[in-house]
Amino acid sequence: MNRKKLSIAMIVRNEESNLKRCLDSFLPIIHERWCELLITDTGSTDRTLQVARQYTRKVFEEKFIPWDFSKARNHTIERAVGEKILIIDADEELVQSSLYLLEDTILNPKNTEPAVFVKVHNFYTQDKREYSEMLQPRISIRDGFHYQGSVHNKPIIKPPYLFAPYIVFNHYGYMFQGEKGGKLFEKKMERSLPMLIKEQEKHPENLHNLTHLVKTVYVTKDFVKTIKYGEIWISQMRLAQFNEGWTAFLEVFNNIIGAYLALDDIENAEKAEREACKYSNRIPGIYIMLGTYWSGKDTERAKEYFEIALNICKTKGSVYENLLVSNIKMVIPEILNWLSIHYFEKGDHEKAGEYMNEGIIMDKGRRPIRWDIWNASDKCKQAIGSNGGSTKIFNESDILSKVI
Repeated sequence: MNRKKLSIAMIVRNEESNLKRCLDSFLPIIHERWCELLITDTGSTDRTLQVARQYTRKVFEEKFIPWDFSKARNHTIERAVGEKILIIDADEELVQSSLYLLEDTILNPKNTEPAVFVKVHNFYTQDKREYSEMLQPRISIRDGFHYQGSVHNKPIIKPPYLFAPYIVFNHYGYMFQGEKGGKLFEKKMERSLPMLIKEQEKHPENLHNLTHLVKTVYVTKDFVKTIKYGEIWISQMRLAQFNEGWTAFLEVFNNIIGAYLALDDIENAEKAEREACKYSNRIPGIYIMLGTYWSGKDTERAKEYFEIALNICKTKGSVYENLLVSNIKMVIPEILNWLSIHYFEKGDHEKAGEYMNEGIIMDKGRRPIRWDIWNASDKCKQAIGSNGGSTKIFNESDILSKVI
């Protein structure tokens, strides 16, 4: 079979430390006759090009385009000859248990959908214990497939979609732990933020760019600017014709509400929550943030918000609504731990045990929570941070930063 079924398309720049790990994860597929690998380098000054040429002859060099990463992606896609295009970045890798599932998805004639969403694990710590999950469109037929936008490229794909959560990519680009990670974070912000702001000034109606601008400013903890751009985003959303395909945009409400709460403005935070409900009442991150805010002030109110978030996560929604749930699963064990302690202190040991067992099962040992000593009274305060009956098991700013 000489016809190419799949083209793996990449753009890279100074990815010497990541590229080998990424390409090794695709090795069995790269060497199949039905697959090709294309890599476009946009101006590397390290050994990225040498590493790339060890895996494929189709390595191209393009002048770095500071304000348009989509152009580099589109150039790579235009050179591809495969019936389908797979997009991967150098700081990602394919989980090996997904390898032949990916192959079957590409080659199985029953899979006729033009685009495929895969699961992405975004790791936040070097020990790989903390990560969020999301579904992203990474595979598409060539016909009409292209990217728009600057730093955060938006793929233009055709429905209907195949959702394939059994295909998993690990993404390591958010590992900002420690001094080295801090420098990486600063470098990413120095690159991304000016590009997003320039695009906002040039095209203020571009909701995709504005969405990423709010998220990026929020990550820098500039809460005043988060609110500034967030309110512009709300105004633009009111003017737009919202459809279910835009559901992932609604994560911006997490950032807006988180910013208001960081500034202790509960009135506007709750006002933003009411605005969010005009689009969806299934944004669990909102209620985790509100619960976290009240956890040290009014535990009954905090409990109500946490249980709303938990019920959203437990209740099956549409495929698009599930996109809003998958990204906050990493904090749910902490919420279950909080609820367990809350009910234990109230004397409802049965309810406390239910939440504790649920948390243990979901956590799978990832979180540094001492589940085994939660009910030992002499160790309880040390283990969970309970303070005079006011249950608070986590740092408020820490939770707010995770729900982005």
